[in-house]
Amino acid sequence: MPKKRSNPIPIKTRKLFEHAYFGNQRRIYWYIFKKVNNRELAEDLTAEVFIKLTKNHEILQERDENGVRAWLYTVSRNLVIDYLRKKGRSKKRVSADEELFDIFASDEPEYLEKEIFNEKVIDLKELVEQLNEVEKEIISLRFKDELNFNEIAKIIGKKEGAVKMILYRALERLREEIEPA
Repeated sequence: MPKKRSNPIPIKTRKLFEHAYFGNQRRIYWYIFKKVNNRELAEDLTAEVFIKLTKNHEILQERDENGVRAWLYTVSRNLVIDYLRKKGRSKKRVSADEELFDIFASDEPEYLEKEIFNEKVIDLKELVEQLNEVEKEIISLRFKDELNFNEIAKIIGKKEGAVKMILYRALERLREEIEPA
């Protein structure tokens, strides 16, 4: 005889879960994929993120949509860190190429401008690669994933003001390198 679930998820919570899943699954997948660079692993870790959400379904009741998204990114980040530690790599260097290509991919300059554009992107990628991991992650979450400062702060475990300051200083350093005095 099948075992009956002792604590079924209420219908309202199921609908909130569906909304959270369909609204965030692709973003979470790509966030993880950028870090692990393996489609199957990214799929597995993404599934694990949403399994954790079902186990902690009270999150859906307690937080608004942005709070749930921040929680999902935090869990994703922690799963990636755990995976990389188990693989003997404390950090996975995310290529600036992957990060910045997505930022600039929507721009389509004309052919001649494209060469100049590509040179500038290469220069910028090299500069971004010199930033520390926290700065790179904040830049990625802000510009690639389009998260607000509050969400980023929750994900990386810093105060919102600290996130703003880290981003400001990182962008200022990049600006100084690109536009020397």
